[in-house]
Amino acid sequence: MILAAAFSLLAAQPVTFDELLARLAASRAHAALPAQPATAGAPIVRLESTASSSRSQELFVQTPFELRAATMTLAVDYPLLDGGMRATADAIARADVADARATIAAVSDADFEALLDAFGELYVARAALQRSTEPSADRTSTLLASGQISNATAASWQERALASRSRRLDAELRKIDAEARLQELLGEETEIVPVIEAGRDEWRPSSAADAAPSPRERGEGPPALTRAERRVERARLYVKELEARRRPAVMLSGYVGTGAASSTFAGSSSSGTFGIYGVRVQLSLPLFDHTSAADVARAELDLARAEADRDAALREARRVAARELRRIEAQKKRVAILAESYEIARRRHESMIRLAGSGLRSDVDALAAAAEVAERATRLDEAQVEEWKSVQRLRRLGP
Repeated sequence: MILAAAFSLLAAQPVTFDELLARLAASRAHAALPAQPATAGAPIVRLESTASSSRSQELFVQTPFELRAATMTLAVDYPLLDGGMRATADAIARADVADARATIAAVSDADFEALLDAFGELYVARAALQRSTEPSADRTSTLLASGQISNATAASWQERALASRSRRLDAELRKIDAEARLQELLGEETEIVPVIEAGRDEWRPSSAADAAPSPRERGEGPPALTRAERRVERARLYVKELEARRRPAVMLSGYVGTGAASSTFAGSSSSGTFGIYGVRVQLSLPLFDHTSAADVARAELDLARAEADRDAALREARRVAARELRRIEAQKKRVAILAESYEIARRRHESMIRLAGSGLRSDVDALAAAAEVAERATRLDEAQVEEWKSVQRLRRLGP
């Protein structure tokens, strides 16, 4: 029982939306991707074996010459200069792995909105439940029987008690529904206590050093924009690789091995073994390579298309960001009005409590004022959550 209680406390720890978003992305990144070895500074090592058998007849020689040979060599090629082609190929391989990993762990716009709505709904429901209290024991029948209250007062008390209980049940239903949606998205059964800092300009940090990384900086931004940016990076690397193939290249090659041969000429036979070794420096200088030039032109065309797609995605992101900024400003005004309305309702409730205590107003009026305070507090929470949701959408598009 003690362990169960401890695990329950650990499971109910407060969690922010960024933490849930990271957990959602991590829950999808289970696929094992192959590691890409670096090849730019590694030599090429080959084991080569040859076998040959020949019979040649010279024009002025009456007897043919027969030769049979076999060799085994270990060859090493090391590029002294390749124009950066192998380093670019390594960068392309790393980019492909990062692209595959990001694609697997990407959080779609639909899942982001679903997580955002459920998180905000859970926050509002839990806040409403914290404000409401369990109704005390119903003493209406006892007071009515003793003649301390009238039938009309008893009916009013019961109606208010039922209304309070109904609001609490509505909040519990909202909480259960929001928790179920979050657990379905995350694939977890743990209890979630959402933490929201409403009213803070999270998309306008005071300094870059103090600012937490945005979802886009963590690779959790809009999939369309992220894909467009990765495609541009990949196209640039491919252009660089093709341009490197057109630059001068210097290759150092060496080999060492052994061989065996036997020959027959004019009735005489000989055989033996021998060692083989050698070093070669090969210089390659492309002069007229129209095929490579055409490949570079096609790669540059693909790069231009990728940049156009990225620019279109950026324009759409800026349009959405401007819309969210306008929505945030409108929500700020709405939150300010609702906060003032809540404060007025709270003061009126306090006044009703004092008047009911002095006998100038009935307890039913105080209960009605308390219900109005709870309703306006819920509306204020909903408005603050809507503002916070717009902030999260804006952070997803930033910086």
